[in-house]
Amino acid sequence: MISLVVFTALLAQTNDLETIRELINKHEFDSAKHLLNAAGNNSNSPELDYTFGMYFMKRNLPDSALFYGEKALEKTPSSDSSLVADIQNVLGGCYYQKADYSKSLESYLAAARFYEEENSDKLGIIYVNLGIILSALERFEESMEYQRKAFDYIPADDIQSIFFNLVNLSVNHRRMEQMDSSFIYLQRALQLSKDNEFKPGIIQAYASLANMHLRNQEYEQAIDMAESVLNDEESSDRAKAQAAYVIASAYNELEQPYKALAPAQESLRIVESLGMTGLIASLHELLYEIELKSKNYQAALDHYTIYHSIEDSINRSTNIKQLNELELQYETEKKDNQIQFLNQEKSLAELELKQRNFQLYGSIVLAIVLISFGLLYFRQRTLRSQLSIDQLNQKLLKSQLNPHFLFNALNAIQQQILVENDKTKAADYLARFSQMTRQILETNRLELVTLEEEIMLLENYVELQKLRSSNTITVTINVDDELEIDRIKIPPMLTQPLVENAFEHGLLPKKAEGNLIIKFNASEHQLIIQIMDDGDGINSQKKEGHTSVSKQVTMERLQLLEKQTGKKSSLNFSRNQQDLHTFTVVTLSIPLL
Repeated sequence: MISLVVFTALLAQTNDLETIRELINKHEFDSAKHLLNAAGNNSNSPELDYTFGMYFMKRNLPDSALFYGEKALEKTPSSDSSLVADIQNVLGGCYYQKADYSKSLESYLAAARFYEEENSDKLGIIYVNLGIILSALERFEESMEYQRKAFDYIPADDIQSIFFNLVNLSVNHRRMEQMDSSFIYLQRALQLSKDNEFKPGIIQAYASLANMHLRNQEYEQAIDMAESVLNDEESSDRAKAQAAYVIASAYNELEQPYKALAPAQESLRIVESLGMTGLIASLHELLYEIELKSKNYQAALDHYTIYHSIEDSINRSTNIKQLNELELQYETEKKDNQIQFLNQEKSLAELELKQRNFQLYGSIVLAIVLISFGLLYFRQRTLRSQLSIDQLNQKLLKSQLNPHFLFNALNAIQQQILVENDKTKAADYLARFSQMTRQILETNRLELVTLEEEIMLLENYVELQKLRSSNTITVTINVDDELEIDRIKIPPMLTQPLVENAFEHGLLPKKAEGNLIIKFNASEHQLIIQIMDDGDGINSQKKEGHTSVSKQVTMERLQLLEKQTGKKSSLNFSRNQQDLHTFTVVTLSIPLL
């Protein structure tokens, strides 16, 4: 049994921890930290770990908060449902801060189930949190349903929870393009904070209003409101980062890059210290635009390289995660079907044994029918799963191709800046490169684009490549008048690597004037694309032992396209003599889509 002295000590500690949690909820972090450190020297209880997790979560330090939250969950017996629910609530906030929205929703729902069973006074805050995470998942109607329910459970004196619920309703309406409703909820949140002298709410409301003015292109109002947040000593790092980003974006839109640079750099410094990957990418993109307008081309190139690396990493991780999940789902379904098939076979055997003398013929017929049905069902499920895997593989191949292509172009720009020191030419490079990369980013997540969009990309690309050559390269793009280029579909960036090979291994090494001809025709329900160049040609590539990554990826994409459409695709190389010129001819044939 627990002695009276130990029981009294535990009770005293519990009361101390409740006091610390009240301080944390009031954002009195220094006082809470002092008491937590004192308590940490005397105990290792799950209640204490939970309180540490809550402290770090409120301070926007999710990694530390997860460490203590998971420790608390391991130590807490499942019978203590109330503490388990409180810990899940904290874990939900940690996962939200790390942008792991699926895990966040799972934790919040686990907490909500207990609170609903007990009709807990914490239902209000858990509904607020569910509203936030569902909004992040773009499930806006469900989000607002929880937010409206939250008002029925939040105590009237819990100004902080009421404030956050109003702000989240504003965010939902903004993301649904209902700007008037969004502004009304934000103004209500600001007035509530002022009436109750809730300083963190006032700061966040001003930061959100500054962002709204920025979206409405009201740049002077956005700057004024954001500067009030940035200059307030009580503003959190997250609020300061948001405010500095608004100021930098506003000055950038006002074509004043010299005023935008410092706040953009300050915002980047803060978000890097907080580990906010998505905002880090956005800030490098903003700094790329600012440095480009300031004609600091090397700095612009550096920021763009980092921005693209982060975006590519995020897209690649997402695609790989989806592919792994799909393969796991496929294997699970495969095993389930095998088990189901074996169970059916067992049942048939038992039936055959019992009725051998009476229904032998009927049992055999029934077995054949059921086995055929099971095999057909299993085959259909396998084909559907394989098709989805092929589609994701297609996306992964595109994600491999884009960096290969983009970094080649970046290296060319760097050469102009560092080696040739031709700023005018470098500026032309960056302008064309910016326009082209926007086209790529817009189509990167699409399975198919129109032939017209593919041709526009090629036109930009060949102009960019021509700038690299000291000799005249004549480019001709012929499109059959019968082709409806605005309706015909093609996998994005399918032709670009073949044109790249024509430049890299044919025209650029030639050291003389060259010709590139690109033809688009249709024949027998096939789209025929020919890329012809009179450069050094196939023989020089073989002599160098060159193995083209672009060619390999293109062949793999064609194989996947065949699987998806059930129609043949082909890629052929040949040599052709025309008017005293010897051309290398690449012929690409794909189904008309």
